[in-house]
Amino acid sequence: MDGFHLARQLEIDAPIEDVWAALATPDRLFSWLAPAVPDGELRQDEHGKLTIHMPWSVVDFLQIDTAEPPHRLRLRNLPDETRTITFTLAEEAGRTRVLVEVSGALPAGDSGADRLDLSGLGWDMTLPNLKAAAEGAPLPMPFAGTGPLFGYWRQFSDGYGVERSIFIDASREAVWNALVDPAHIQAWFSPTTPWQRSALEVGGRIFVTNEETGEEMYVQVFETLDRPREYAARTLPETADSPTYVTRYLLDDEGSGTRLTLIYTGYQSSDDGHHWPEMEHTTYGFGLMLQNIKAQLGGTALVMPGGF
Repeated sequence: MDGFHLARQLEIDAPIEDVWAALATPDRLFSWLAPAVPDGELRQDEHGKLTIHMPWSVVDFLQIDTAEPPHRLRLRNLPDETRTITFTLAEEAGRTRVLVEVSGALPAGDSGADRLDLSGLGWDMTLPNLKAAAEGAPLPMPFAGTGPLFGYWRQFSDGYGVERSIFIDASREAVWNALVDPAHIQAWFSPTTPWQRSALEVGGRIFVTNEETGEEMYVQVFETLDRPREYAARTLPETADSPTYVTRYLLDDEGSGTRLTLIYTGYQSSDDGHHWPEMEHTTYGFGLMLQNIKAQLGGTALVMPGGF
């Protein structure tokens, strides 16, 4: 595996204890790291797990791996567990120098350059918020997406995409069936809405049928079927000017189970960042969706029992 590594430094005009409090106190961490989630509350359990409590769900967010106050805090992203984020603090004459390092594994041959570019941009937007929070000043970036910070966002030649992954203690064949079998899809995606499939072949479709009209809705057209390694489906646009999104699943052996990676592309390239709020929402929606797949395969309660 090749590595993902990004580093940023900043100086904060505040004592080290104040900076540590902005990092290690859940409500203060959440206030500058995810200011665009006003309805969320970050809570920490006795094991150091940080979850975002929303009106509609609980989102696994980060795991504290190491806390050495007031000098070092090491976090791991959830549920992916593919990145570590380390904050190292040093005090100099009443000011605090902070080193932020993000690291993790990448598939062989993947430089991660597109993730690194967006991750760097994300941290460049977010770290001024940390500085302001520790110094008691207004946040300069009231919207700073968390999606790019952990390498969840990617830039392709034709636009942007979201990437999430999860480890599932099941064989690739079992995970594959959960992705392509209509009964399985209903179980983890929309428990009260049945799905149908025309054929398990390139050009085949999975869809929901309108009971009144017989019309196919939410149509996904298979573009790649390499059982049990890779599957991709394209969303059939509902109107002529609707964007086209492609959902790609990659299944890799990992330990005793399977690493399932989801890549969702179709966000158009632009310089104004208007797509960022939608990407942020999708980033965490897909994290929950992957947890539903894992729960359904493991026979445990869905994190989103009502589906999506």
